[in-house]
Amino acid sequence: MKEADPESSSGSHITRILATSYPASCIATHVTSISVRPPSLFHRPIIWFQYQFARLTHHAFPTTRPLGYHPIDFSLPPQRPFNKTINDQTEEYDLPQHPQTLAYALCDSPVGLLAYIRQRLHTSSPTYPWTPTDLLNWTMLHWLPGPEAGLRLYCDSARDLVSVRQQWSPTPLGITVFAGSWRGAPPAWAGCVQPLLWVRRHEGCGAYAAWERPVELVDDLRDFFGEVDGLRRTGKVVGEDLEGGLQEID
Repeated sequence: MKEADPESSSGSHITRILATSYPASCIATHVTSISVRPPSLFHRPIIWFQYQFARLTHHAFPTTRPLGYHPIDFSLPPQRPFNKTINDQTEEYDLPQHPQTLAYALCDSPVGLLAYIRQRLHTSSPTYPWTPTDLLNWTMLHWLPGPEAGLRLYCDSARDLVSVRQQWSPTPLGITVFAGSWRGAPPAWAGCVQPLLWVRRHEGCGAYAAWERPVELVDDLRDFFGEVDGLRRTGKVVGEDLEGGLQEID
Protein backbone atom coordinates (compact mmCIF):
# COMPACT_ATOMS: atom_id res chain seq x y z
CA MET A 1 0.00 0.00 0.00
CA LYS A 2 1.32 3.42 -0.93
CA GLU A 3 1.24 6.15 1.70
CA ALA A 4 1.59 9.93 1.53
CA ASP A 5 2.57 11.53 4.78
CA PRO A 6 2.21 15.17 5.92
CA GLU A 7 4.42 16.17 8.81
CA SER A 8 4.90 19.07 11.18
CA SER A 9 6.62 19.84 14.49
CA SER A 10 7.62 16.73 16.46
CA GLY A 11 5.67 14.57 14.03
CA SER A 12 8.34 15.37 11.47
CA HIS A 13 10.64 12.94 13.31
CA ILE A 14 8.29 10.05 12.63
CA THR A 15 7.69 11.04 9.02
CA ARG A 16 11.42 11.39 8.42
CA ILE A 17 11.92 7.84 9.66
CA LEU A 18 9.11 6.63 7.36
CA ALA A 19 10.71 8.37 4.36
CA THR A 20 14.13 6.83 4.96
CA SER A 21 13.02 3.38 6.12
CA TYR A 22 10.11 2.74 3.75
CA PRO A 23 10.63 4.82 0.58
CA ALA A 24 8.75 2.29 -1.55
CA SER A 25 5.58 2.77 0.50
CA CYS A 26 5.89 6.45 1.46
CA ILE A 27 5.40 8.16 -1.89
CA ALA A 28 5.79 11.75 -0.64
CA THR A 29 6.15 13.81 2.53
CA HIS A 30 4.98 17.33 3.34
CA VAL A 31 6.47 19.40 6.15
CA THR A 32 6.01 22.71 7.90
CA SER A 33 9.42 22.58 9.59
CA ILE A 34 12.84 21.13 8.84
CA SER A 35 16.06 20.49 10.71
CA VAL A 36 19.05 19.68 8.53
CA ARG A 37 22.80 20.08 8.57
CA PRO A 38 23.87 23.18 6.60
CA PRO A 39 25.35 22.41 3.17
CA SER A 40 29.06 22.95 2.71
CA LEU A 41 31.67 22.74 -0.02
CA PHE A 42 32.14 19.07 0.88
CA HIS A 43 28.57 18.24 1.94
CA ARG A 44 26.02 18.92 -0.82
CA PRO A 45 28.23 21.39 -2.73
CA ILE A 46 25.58 22.23 -5.35
CA ILE A 47 23.14 23.46 -2.72
CA TRP A 48 26.01 25.29 -0.97
CA PHE A 49 26.98 27.13 -4.19
CA GLN A 50 23.35 28.06 -4.84
CA TYR A 51 23.04 29.46 -1.32
CA GLN A 52 26.26 31.46 -1.56
CA PHE A 53 25.31 32.83 -4.99
CA ALA A 54 21.89 33.93 -3.74
CA ARG A 55 23.45 35.55 -0.66
CA LEU A 56 26.15 37.42 -2.58
CA THR A 57 23.78 38.61 -5.32
CA HIS A 58 21.17 39.82 -2.82
CA HIS A 59 18.70 37.08 -3.68
CA ALA A 60 18.68 37.68 -7.44
CA PHE A 61 19.04 33.94 -8.01
CA PRO A 62 15.59 32.91 -6.69
CA THR A 63 13.82 34.75 -9.52
CA THR A 64 15.01 32.02 -11.90
CA ARG A 65 14.48 29.08 -9.51
CA PRO A 66 11.06 28.59 -7.84
CA LEU A 67 12.55 26.43 -5.10
CA GLY A 68 15.34 28.88 -4.40
CA TYR A 69 15.85 31.49 -1.71
CA HIS A 70 13.80 34.35 -0.33
CA PRO A 71 15.22 37.42 1.48
CA ILE A 72 13.79 36.16 4.77
CA ASP A 73 15.97 33.04 4.49
CA PHE A 74 19.03 35.17 5.23
CA SER A 75 17.64 36.67 8.44
CA LEU A 76 16.33 33.52 10.11
CA PRO A 77 17.17 32.82 13.76
CA PRO A 78 20.07 30.35 13.83
CA GLN A 79 19.44 26.63 14.18
CA ARG A 80 20.29 25.01 17.44
CA PRO A 81 23.60 23.14 17.29
CA PHE A 82 23.49 20.08 15.08
CA ASN A 83 23.94 17.38 17.71
CA LYS A 84 24.31 13.66 17.12
CA THR A 85 24.20 12.07 20.56
CA ILE A 86 20.98 10.80 22.08
CA ASN A 87 21.21 13.13 25.07
CA ASP A 88 21.93 16.16 22.90
CA GLN A 89 19.11 15.19 20.56
CA THR A 90 16.53 15.11 23.36
CA GLU A 91 17.82 18.36 24.83
CA GLU A 92 17.70 20.05 21.42
CA TYR A 93 13.94 19.54 21.20
CA ASP A 94 13.31 20.21 24.90
CA LEU A 95 12.41 16.56 25.37
CA PRO A 96 12.83 14.73 28.66
CA GLN A 97 15.53 12.08 28.81
CA HIS A 98 13.39 10.35 31.46
CA PRO A 99 9.80 10.83 30.23
CA GLN A 100 8.27 8.60 32.92
CA THR A 101 9.41 10.99 35.67
CA LEU A 102 7.82 13.99 33.97
CA ALA A 103 4.67 11.95 33.29
CA TYR A 104 4.27 11.21 37.00
CA ALA A 105 4.57 14.90 37.83
CA LEU A 106 2.06 15.97 35.18
CA CYS A 107 -0.44 13.25 36.13
CA ASP A 108 -0.18 14.23 39.79
CA SER A 109 -1.05 17.85 39.05
CA PRO A 110 -3.74 18.80 36.50
CA VAL A 111 -2.77 22.42 37.04
CA GLY A 112 0.85 21.53 36.33
CA LEU A 113 -0.16 19.87 33.06
CA LEU A 114 -2.22 22.93 32.13
CA ALA A 115 0.73 25.21 32.87
CA TYR A 116 3.06 22.96 30.84
CA ILE A 117 0.72 22.96 27.83
CA ARG A 118 0.21 26.73 28.06
CA GLN A 119 3.96 27.35 28.16
CA ARG A 120 4.57 25.15 25.13
CA LEU A 121 1.79 26.75 23.07
CA HIS A 122 2.68 30.34 23.87
CA THR A 123 6.39 29.73 23.35
CA SER A 124 5.93 28.07 19.96
CA SER A 125 3.20 30.40 18.67
CA PRO A 126 3.13 33.60 20.77
CA THR A 127 1.00 35.65 18.35
CA TYR A 128 -1.89 33.19 18.06
CA PRO A 129 -4.89 34.23 20.23
CA TRP A 130 -5.04 31.14 22.44
CA THR A 131 -8.38 31.14 24.28
CA PRO A 132 -9.14 29.44 27.61
CA THR A 133 -11.18 26.88 25.66
CA ASP A 134 -8.19 26.14 23.43
CA LEU A 135 -5.94 25.61 26.44
CA LEU A 136 -8.46 23.31 28.13
CA ASN A 137 -8.98 21.30 24.94
CA TRP A 138 -5.24 20.80 24.46
CA THR A 139 -4.81 19.89 28.13
CA MET A 140 -7.63 17.34 28.05
CA LEU A 141 -6.20 15.75 24.88
CA HIS A 142 -3.13 14.92 26.98
CA TRP A 143 -4.90 14.36 30.31
CA LEU A 144 -7.46 11.75 29.22
CA PRO A 145 -5.02 9.23 27.67
CA GLY A 146 -2.24 10.31 30.05
CA PRO A 147 0.89 12.25 29.05
CA GLU A 148 3.31 9.35 29.46
CA ALA A 149 2.67 7.81 26.01
CA GLY A 150 3.21 11.09 24.18
CA LEU A 151 6.32 12.00 26.15
CA ARG A 152 7.84 8.56 25.55
CA LEU A 153 6.99 8.73 21.84
CA TYR A 154 8.74 12.11 21.48
CA CYS A 155 11.76 10.91 23.41
CA ASP A 156 12.08 7.64 21.48
CA SER A 157 11.58 9.30 18.10
CA ALA A 158 14.40 11.72 18.92
CA ARG A 159 16.67 8.76 19.62
CA ASP A 160 15.73 7.08 16.33
CA LEU A 161 16.23 10.31 14.41
CA VAL A 162 19.94 10.37 15.28
CA SER A 163 20.62 7.62 12.75
CA VAL A 164 18.45 8.92 9.90
CA ARG A 165 18.57 12.68 10.22
CA GLN A 166 21.01 13.20 7.35
CA GLN A 167 20.33 9.96 5.48
CA TRP A 168 19.25 10.48 1.87
CA SER A 169 15.71 9.41 0.92
CA PRO A 170 14.33 9.43 -2.64
CA THR A 171 10.87 10.31 -1.28
CA PRO A 172 9.72 13.65 -2.81
CA LEU A 173 9.29 16.50 -0.35
CA GLY A 174 6.95 19.48 -0.18
CA ILE A 175 7.24 22.37 2.27
CA THR A 176 4.77 24.94 3.55
CA VAL A 177 6.54 27.91 5.11
CA PHE A 178 4.77 30.12 7.64
CA ALA A 179 7.20 33.01 7.81
CA GLY A 180 6.32 34.11 11.34
CA SER A 181 7.15 30.76 12.93
CA TRP A 182 9.82 29.38 10.57
CA ARG A 183 13.12 28.83 12.34
CA GLY A 184 16.61 27.71 11.45
CA ALA A 185 17.43 26.41 7.99
CA PRO A 186 16.22 27.92 4.69
CA PRO A 187 13.67 25.60 3.04
CA ALA A 188 16.00 24.95 0.09
CA TRP A 189 18.42 23.15 2.42
CA ALA A 190 15.87 20.34 2.72
CA GLY A 191 17.16 19.28 -0.70
CA CYS A 192 20.19 17.92 1.15
CA VAL A 193 18.15 14.96 2.39
CA GLN A 194 15.21 14.55 -0.02
CA PRO A 195 14.25 15.65 -3.55
CA LEU A 196 12.64 19.05 -2.97
CA LEU A 197 9.65 19.22 -5.27
CA TRP A 198 7.42 21.99 -3.96
CA VAL A 199 7.56 25.05 -1.66
CA ARG A 200 4.86 27.56 -0.78
CA ARG A 201 5.26 30.51 1.58
CA HIS A 202 2.68 32.27 3.76
CA GLU A 203 2.86 35.32 5.96
CA GLY A 204 2.14 35.01 9.67
CA CYS A 205 2.65 32.21 12.17
CA GLY A 206 1.81 28.54 11.87
CA ALA A 207 3.74 26.60 14.48
CA TYR A 208 0.61 24.48 14.99
CA ALA A 209 -0.59 24.84 11.42
CA ALA A 210 -3.45 22.34 11.62
CA TRP A 211 -4.91 24.38 14.50
CA GLU A 212 -3.91 27.93 13.54
CA ARG A 213 -3.97 27.85 9.72
CA PRO A 214 -6.11 24.85 8.69
CA VAL A 215 -7.43 26.38 5.46
CA GLU A 216 -3.99 27.25 4.08
CA LEU A 217 -2.54 23.91 5.19
CA VAL A 218 -5.31 21.84 3.59
CA ASP A 219 -5.02 23.82 0.34
CA ASP A 220 -1.27 23.26 0.29
CA LEU A 221 -1.63 19.53 0.95
CA ARG A 222 -4.12 19.21 -1.87
CA ASP A 223 -1.93 21.15 -4.28
CA PHE A 224 1.28 19.34 -3.36
CA PHE A 225 -0.06 15.80 -3.38
CA GLY A 226 -2.07 16.63 -6.50
CA GLU A 227 1.19 17.57 -8.21
CA VAL A 228 2.84 14.39 -6.94
CA ASP A 229 -0.05 12.33 -8.29
CA GLY A 230 0.17 14.07 -11.66
CA LEU A 231 3.89 13.38 -11.92
CA ARG A 232 3.40 9.77 -10.91
CA ARG A 233 0.85 9.31 -13.69
CA THR A 234 3.21 10.75 -16.31
CA GLY A 235 6.36 9.13 -14.92
CA LYS A 236 8.25 12.42 -14.93
CA VAL A 237 11.43 13.05 -12.91
CA VAL A 238 10.54 14.82 -9.66
CA GLY A 239 13.84 15.39 -7.92
CA GLU A 240 17.56 15.08 -8.08
CA ASP A 241 19.47 12.63 -5.93
CA LEU A 242 22.71 14.50 -5.40
CA GLU A 243 24.42 11.23 -4.56
CA GLY A 244 23.21 9.08 -7.43
CA GLY A 245 21.69 11.00 -10.33
CA LEU A 246 18.01 11.61 -11.00
CA GLN A 247 15.17 10.03 -9.09
CA GLU A 248 11.74 9.18 -10.50
CA ILE A 249 8.52 8.37 -8.73
CA ASP A 250 7.74 4.70 -9.35
